[in-house]
Amino acid sequence: MKNLAKKIFFGFVLILFFALSTMAQTIIAVTPSNASQEPVINSSKDESPVSVEAFNRAIDRMLEIDQYQVSMKWTDLTDNHLMGQAFLLADESQGDLLGRLLFFSDEFTPMTTHFNFVAYRHFELAYVQSFKYWESLGFFKQAFFPYLTDLRLAPFVNYYLQVDNDYLQAKPLSSNMLQSLLLLPNRDKLNQVAKDYLVKDQGNYRLSVERLEIPAQFFEGESLLNFTYRQDYELNPTSKDQHLNQSIKQEMNFVKDKSYLAFNVDLNTTISQDLAKANPSKARLPLLPPLSRKESLSTAGIMDKLTKFSLDFDVKDRVYRVVLEGMTEYVDFNLLSTNTANLQTRPVRFEYILRPVKRSIPSLGDLPTMNQAEANYYMERLLESED
Repeated sequence: MKNLAKKIFFGFVLILFFALSTMAQTIIAVTPSNASQEPVINSSKDESPVSVEAFNRAIDRMLEIDQYQVSMKWTDLTDNHLMGQAFLLADESQGDLLGRLLFFSDEFTPMTTHFNFVAYRHFELAYVQSFKYWESLGFFKQAFFPYLTDLRLAPFVNYYLQVDNDYLQAKPLSSNMLQSLLLLPNRDKLNQVAKDYLVKDQGNYRLSVERLEIPAQFFEGESLLNFTYRQDYELNPTSKDQHLNQSIKQEMNFVKDKSYLAFNVDLNTTISQDLAKANPSKARLPLLPPLSRKESLSTAGIMDKLTKFSLDFDVKDRVYRVVLEGMTEYVDFNLLSTNTANLQTRPVRFEYILRPVKRSIPSLGDLPTMNQAEANYYMERLLESED
């Protein structure tokens, strides 16, 4: 009887022990192990949690770069047609900027327009590779000019034509070019998005948002580069000696009063209808209006109707990439055509890369240059020569 009582007692103790053990495990399972820790913004795949403050400090260090290159590309997503490209090479300490613009068209021939420029000493001097620009347009193949004029001008194709200082404006960029070339959203709105979507992977910061995830007016308040070049070309016969009178006027503006990047190149041409009458042996009867062209690459429409934004920043190498997608209105003017210019809304992708480089901009002494008076002289003599 005593043995039975002992067995019952030890059985009861064993059951009670297992019951208490199970309750303890249940309590541990439902209690958060990190209840005392603060919430963490998106942690990286292989590194410590992302700090928005550290990201901002890394971005701020971008403004310390002295020599850098900016590459930009616009693509029409309806047919993956490349609309244009822009390449800029900058030297902050010297205040020099070299630019190369490419405009692509599938409606006109030639299909690619080349526009190159260089500015020195914080925009005190500026030059345009005008002969290369004219060549890419087929400008001197027009019927107004003597046969093979374009080939006779070939020796000048690498020359840069000086912009008169009276028509050169760039005061807002005289101190720091990078501030107007770094494509960065409004910092407060970027930080707002970064709290939810910023990640760090392999030492790179990455952020990608679409449509409703993108704050309204994402680039509000940012002052970015707006480049405008206008050339007025005139060719007229003189009244007495039947010589030709050529006039080239160039205007170049670098401003940063808009929240978008833009590159605009305009050519206006005026050729007198009296040209054939004054010199019938050399001039060709006009078959079409003289060529004029307006070309533009801009992020304005894309930023206004932004559907996708992605950012990739390599902190170590300080390579900063941005991709924008949005809707834009694109107009291609060409007065050679009798058709009304088409205004179209289309989805466009804009790709942007800024990286430090050690490439130097050619010095003014190494650049083949001429002023406008010299260009007029050489070209007038050439146009008056026999075929």
